Parts: sequence; C-alpha cells; structure tokens
Amino acid sequence: MHGSYVEIIRADGRVDRHSLERGRTTIGRDAEAEIALADAPELEPMHLLVEPREDGCWVSVARTARTPARRAGTTFENGLVAWGTELDVGAVTFRLARAEVRPSRRRRLAGPARKAALLAGCLWVAATVIGGPPEGPPRARVPAPPLFADDAPAECPVALAEARARAREATEAAIARAERYPFSPHDGVEAVGQWAAAAACLAVAGEPGAAAEARAERDRLRARVDDDYRAHRLALERALEHRHHAAALDEARLVADLLRDHDGEYRHWLARLERSLIARVAKEKKRR
Repeated sequence: MHGSYVEIIRADGRVDRHSLERGRTTIGRDAEAEIALADAPELEPMHLLVEPREDGCWVSVARTARTPARRAGTTFENGLVAWGTELDVGAVTFRLARAEVRPSRRRRLAGPARKAALLAGCLWVAATVIGGPPEGPPRARVPAPPLFADDAPAECPVALAEARARAREATEAAIARAERYPFSPHDGVEAVGQWAAAAACLAVAGEPGAAAEARAERDRLRARVDDDYRAHRLALERALEHRHHAAALDEARLVADLLRDHDGEYRHWLARLERSLIARVAKEKKRR
C-alpha cells in the first residue's frame, strides 16, 4: 500500500511514525515484533497485527491481550478500519494513515498509448456490466472438508513414567500456539491437537481433573477455530460473488492456512484460486 504508515502517540506527546510498506506488520512489546515498543508495558509481546489494503487497514488484536484496544471508546477486536482511525491501547494511541498521491503527480499517457488505455478500460467496464470477464476465478466443485476429524480420542505416545512431562510440554505448546492464533490461523489448529495430547497424557498420569480441564480448553478453542473457518469461507464466497478479488485473495489464503494439513480436491481448488486471484489483482492494480 503506497504511503501507508502508523503513528504511535504516547501520553507525553511523543509521536513516532512507522511505514507499513512491508505489508502485514506485527506490533508489540517483544523485540521480534516488526514494530517493537519495549517501553510500553500495556502491550502484549505481540499485540496487534496490521495489514494495509486498498480500502482501509485490517487490524487484528491478540485474543489473549490483557489490555483491550479501543476505537472511539468501544472495544475493538479485529476488522477493516478506515484510514485515519485511531486505536487506543492503554496510554498508547495508534493512528493508521495513508499519504494520498496527488493527481498532479500521476503520470499521464499521451497519444496512441492513452487511447489504447482508455479503450481497454471501457472494454473491461462493459464486460463487467454485461456479465463479467469470460473466465472468472475457478469455482469449487466439492464442499469444504471439516477442519477437525471426529476420530478416536488422542492417545498419549509415551509410557506412564513420562506421561506427566509430556503433558506439560503439550500444554505449554498449546498455550503458545493459541496465543499466536490471531496472527497465524494454522497455529490455532495445532493448538487444538496439543490440548488433546495434553489431556490424554494427564489421564495416563492419573490426573483426571487436569485432564478434564485440558479437554475443556481443547473444546473451547476448537469451537472458536471452527467458527472462524466457517466465517472465512463465507467471506470468501461473498467476495467472489461480488468480484472483490483482493478481499477474496486474503480470505482464500486464510482458509488455505487453516487447511494446511489437509489434502484433496478442495485444497487443490484453493491453490488454483489463489493463483487466479493473484493475476486478477495484479491486472486491477495496473488499471488504476
């Protein structure tokens, strides 16, 4: 996104500006965040994920954040916001902005080249109004697979003596992956599996109460990830229906990441769809 940036406004009046030209950008207290604010204790290690788009900026707040983000006084979790939006996290304000390109600085085509460009634009508009391009993005011929298989309960892969240590490892992995889920969909899927493994090993270790808690965490996270899976598929269908190719590309990538461990026709269709949408988005950008 040309000229997009985030302004970070502190309570003492300090203002820092960071470019968002890299695309998806993480903001947090951790040194590994693309925009690291080590002196902001109200932030989580990875608190915000921002991604500039043509029609605004997508913002996702870490689900485990202790300090919520607020937009105009209302708690904000995730969504597309307009340029100029301000989000408050504790005493820190994040203003998402874009420097518009002045019309006078845009290059103008002259002579035959300009006429050809105008003709191409008119033909594209006519095709869209009459019925769209002759070949649109490929449509799915099979339904989407379930994200989680209803298989037999997970089994603990180690003996009794090692079960407690394996349960602790699985629990720590589940918590870590669940924290990264807002930024990496597949981490949520893997976290569900880690909670299942933790529950199985806790049962083997003779800790039924802790095993029940791990199963409850697994079920809660699984329901949330499943809901997101359905929501992203619906958003993908709507974006394709209305020919919002850039939005469709984002949703296709999210669904594909959730289904990273799956194979089959639907997963292959997503790969073909992504290639088609990349080409269409590139063509649309050239027309602007």
